[in-house]
Amino acid sequence: MTPLAIGWVVSATICLSLALLQALTWIQRRSENSYLNFSITAFAAAGVALAELKMGLASSVDDFVLGFKLANYSLAILFIALVWFIVAYAESQQRALAWFATAAWFLGAIINAIRPTGLALAEVTSLTTGTTPWGESFTIAVARTDATKLLADLGTLAVLLLAVQSCVISWRQGQTRRAVLLGSIALFMGVALAHTTLVDLGILASPYLISYSFVAIVVVTSYELASRVASAATLSQRVRDDERRWRALLDGVELLVARIRSGGLIEYV
Repeated sequence: MTPLAIGWVVSATICLSLALLQALTWIQRRSENSYLNFSITAFAAAGVALAELKMGLASSVDDFVLGFKLANYSLAILFIALVWFIVAYAESQQRALAWFATAAWFLGAIINAIRPTGLALAEVTSLTTGTTPWGESFTIAVARTDATKLLADLGTLAVLLLAVQSCVISWRQGQTRRAVLLGSIALFMGVALAHTTLVDLGILASPYLISYSFVAIVVVTSYELASRVASAATLSQRVRDDERRWRALLDGVELLVARIRSGGLIEYV
């Protein structure tokens, strides 16, 4: 297996592993939807990496188109889940951009299902071979884009703008850690969007780096969410220890100590 293919497989494996971890965390903390939304985001990121692998190794136009359509489905799921993760994590009440991104990518998924060549491509005439800077060959489609690509770009841009907006608001509220994570998501998304645009314009050479940007987002965000779980567990243990100390103290006092609710119910004696 070539280094490029290994990179896509490793990316998919990392995303799948962290997606499963976040899903298990959500099962234990179902009141926090951010874990569920991010789990879906990570699963979809794995799908993008596998779709890029299929496109990069495609031997026919049909194989490439199938990989391209799978990539579009994965991107639609990823961005819809990611935008609502941002809303939940940032506790944002400003959801216009989130609904716009959701509508744009939902419509994009429908177009991707209906059209033979999927979202953004008018036709794929043939396949050619590209070469990485280290001399590795991979498949590139000779294709023509159409106006539906704008729908995907606008949906992606809306997610990026929401991440930037939420980062700024969190920073102003003194939520430094939250602002850093949201800023990191915006940074990696911005790099991916800029690189994809430059490749489409022919300024930079393929392959796309979008799946690697998603891996960075998944790893950084998973670390932050895991840190939140660890902090919550530490705080919970501290509360239990304090409660045990106070109960031991009260049990040793040679006085009558009682705690009674306003309705007359005795809670502790």
